[in-house]
Amino acid sequence: MPNIPLTEIVMGLSSAIDLVSPQMADHHKRVAYIASIIASEMGLPEKDRQQILMAGLLHDCGAIEDEERLRTFSYDFGDSAEERLKHGTMGWQILNRIDELRCPAEIIKYHHLYWNESEFFRYKDADIPLGSYILHVADRVDVLMDRSEEVLQQRPFIRETICSGKGTMFMPDVVDALLMVFDKEYFWFDLISPYIDGILNDLLIQERKMVDMDKMRIIAEAFTGIIDYRSSFTADHSMGVAECAVQLSQKMGLSEIETKMMEIAGLLHDLGKLAIPVEILEKPGPLNSMEFNIMKKHPYYSYRILGRISGFERINEMASFHHERIDGTGYPFKLDGRSLSLGARIMAVSDVFTALTEKRPYRNAMSTDEAIKFISKMVMDNHLDGDVADCLKLNVDEINGMKLRAQQMRTTEFAVKRIYSHKRRA
Repeated sequence: MPNIPLTEIVMGLSSAIDLVSPQMADHHKRVAYIASIIASEMGLPEKDRQQILMAGLLHDCGAIEDEERLRTFSYDFGDSAEERLKHGTMGWQILNRIDELRCPAEIIKYHHLYWNESEFFRYKDADIPLGSYILHVADRVDVLMDRSEEVLQQRPFIRETICSGKGTMFMPDVVDALLMVFDKEYFWFDLISPYIDGILNDLLIQERKMVDMDKMRIIAEAFTGIIDYRSSFTADHSMGVAECAVQLSQKMGLSEIETKMMEIAGLLHDLGKLAIPVEILEKPGPLNSMEFNIMKKHPYYSYRILGRISGFERINEMASFHHERIDGTGYPFKLDGRSLSLGARIMAVSDVFTALTEKRPYRNAMSTDEAIKFISKMVMDNHLDGDVADCLKLNVDEINGMKLRAQQMRTTEFAVKRIYSHKRRA
């Protein structure tokens, strides 16, 4: 597996975050574009502009709960700085462990801080990055835009609203820089353009950092929180699937490189679940046909998002084919055993075993014996690979123990982050 362009990873993850709601479609990309233009008007160095752009692409990654994400679309949401900074702090916690994203993480941390609140936080912490003030204005401009209305007609309202917050909500210099582009039609046409991805790729061309497999694993693990913590029933699912896949891969003779790829694939296999409403994920009973059809979308979205990252071809098929079945009755591609690699077969068994041994809204967790019997039945029905299932059966206590330890570490880590975030707001 070659090194992966960091910008493609960030663009893919940005697209995934925006899946949460149709209202959020391309929100992160538009905010990134606005912030980049403001930074350019302010004469910031290219390196700083790149970091601000990356921060824009990921700025709401810490808004884990759907309701919290949608609340930020209210222009003046939040009764206090602590409330408004909650998801920025969580985003910082997610990204700060990734060396290449530490600067964007610092920008994200304070991106909802009002200008007239900055002295208190400067005293309490450290200096607030200029990028945070830029990102705040950019984010509020996009929130004010109504995509059902003609964009140029909205300029007077947006100008008036933003200017009314100059010196209170917003840093004056940032507002002045924004006003420099208000009368340029191209700026607004870029914002509503279907070519926003290409526009951003052109702006990111100077950011040529490459990520190796070990670094990609850290990034993937960090982002499992965004995927899994939308529902308490899946809070450590991806970590469990990844660990199970690693153990099976090692025991079935996959190479070290292939095993690392399997781990990354396991961590990202449910990326598309960001598009699934929480009420479906947490329904305390069987899904009806319409709900199940919606659920079938998640591996499709995983496939399309991961497919946009150069060098991710193997990881993508390992991750995104986890609901395909040997007899071709799975979803969403209806692939059969002839088209499923050993990695994809291992991932399917890992996903089923992990899910069965976890509590769900509609059932309690199965014991390992019950799960193995269920998987054996799926093998008999020609749904899962028999060799992979046999390997799991022979090593089930060891593999389950490793899976549980990995999941417990993730649960503990997230609890610590929640406590830290709460203390910061107290």
